[in-house]
Amino acid sequence: MVAALFLFVSTQCLLHTSALITKAQVDDFPGDRLTTFLGTGRNAAGCFPNGLGNTDEDGVARVEDFKRILKEGVGLLTSHPQCIESFKNATWCKEPGTDPLLGKQDQKWYAELVEYLKNALAHTERSLPIVAAVWDSPMTANARSAQIMNTICGFERLGMSKRFVLFAANQKAYASFVRDFPNITTVFHPYMDMFIQAIETRTNVRYHNRMWKMAVAQMVLDIGRDVLVTDTDIAWIRDSSRVLHRSGLDFAAMKDYCSHDINTGFIYYRNVPKTRDLLHMSFSTWRDEGMCADNDQYLLNCGWKRAAIKGLNYKVLPSNSWSISGIAQWARTVCTPYTVRTATNASVLGSTYGQQMFGIGDGYPYVFHTYGMSTSYMDQLDMLAAYDMVDVDFKTGHCKMGPKELAEGKLAKSCSALEDGVNHPLCRGSCRTEPARAEAIVADLGGRSSLATIVPPPPRPKAKGKGHRHHHRRR
Repeated sequence: MVAALFLFVSTQCLLHTSALITKAQVDDFPGDRLTTFLGTGRNAAGCFPNGLGNTDEDGVARVEDFKRILKEGVGLLTSHPQCIESFKNATWCKEPGTDPLLGKQDQKWYAELVEYLKNALAHTERSLPIVAAVWDSPMTANARSAQIMNTICGFERLGMSKRFVLFAANQKAYASFVRDFPNITTVFHPYMDMFIQAIETRTNVRYHNRMWKMAVAQMVLDIGRDVLVTDTDIAWIRDSSRVLHRSGLDFAAMKDYCSHDINTGFIYYRNVPKTRDLLHMSFSTWRDEGMCADNDQYLLNCGWKRAAIKGLNYKVLPSNSWSISGIAQWARTVCTPYTVRTATNASVLGSTYGQQMFGIGDGYPYVFHTYGMSTSYMDQLDMLAAYDMVDVDFKTGHCKMGPKELAEGKLAKSCSALEDGVNHPLCRGSCRTEPARAEAIVADLGGRSSLATIVPPPPRPKAKGKGHRHHHRRR
């Protein structure tokens, strides 16, 4: 009784003071439509001019810039013509409410959800952040499922499977993952849906799959853990969760198209009051009806700017290590008649390759955000295969366990019209190819009787001899 009362009171406090992304089959919502029209990664609303809120110098923006953005809002935006009408009666980042996220009538079921997650995740390593992702579809023979498998095997390769948690957005997805991937932790509870519905009503963002990222972050913080929320269309080259955990930062995220915005595909939250406050302000921001802006990303950017003004210890991560396709200088798609080399023989990955930026990381790539899970993902999967960034042997269903790197040699030849060019469907012009690699992967996937054999390969036994014992990986 005392324990239950403590949990009830603790949850009330957490929700007062205080997401990966699930992708629907058709993922096209207000704010996203214009983004698609303008090109992958663009900010639907436009950017604030003159470097206002710029984080490119050291990963931190001037507080005065954020204050001006919040105060003057849409009057500052370099709006696209398609957006101007929607801004006439809109307020950018309305002042957030301060009341608890959930009413008293909701506290009991949310406390049950928190208790479920505490038990379900009790076995996960506690010294480092939980790495969480969300998915909402049963596994099948398509490129999107292949990328989910690639993500899972990437975490196996990096030794992170004991910290990776997949949040299933529905019962069908949960049953599929429990069957096909018994080696990973998958969680599902109907009360997750109830929590997201409550947040949708609170924010006026009425697209269910858009609220999962922040909701997952909130739930994991509420069980007392740090969390790194990742999209499933991110290729993990190396594990940067240790780097972020040891950085002392409370919050870190990838840069989005505008230098004053963060992307919600890769976000680290330390379990401290200021990150819970950030989420509370995000979940308490009203998005005006029909506003030409992102959905969950709009809310998080509003909350993050307010938290930064209040002293949040954060960094917007440098793109030489945490890249978004189309922003990083090494993600080249323009077709050229040569192999990319510079006169000074500098790295083809850019002038900052191997150079620590903003006092975090080591300057070498950790993750590559491809975008595209709202499409068939065939082109993006083909590109990853072209760069040798696929972690699954789809013929056998085994994870590839060797080290992974973003090879300069392949990137130097990326989208090149030369005979040895490394070309793929995302190249432009004559370098563009059909997704033959991805088609072969999907065919291999479809030709197997079951996905349940997707497991890491067995460890090689050490040679017998004096002083040697056989060690087997714990499953």
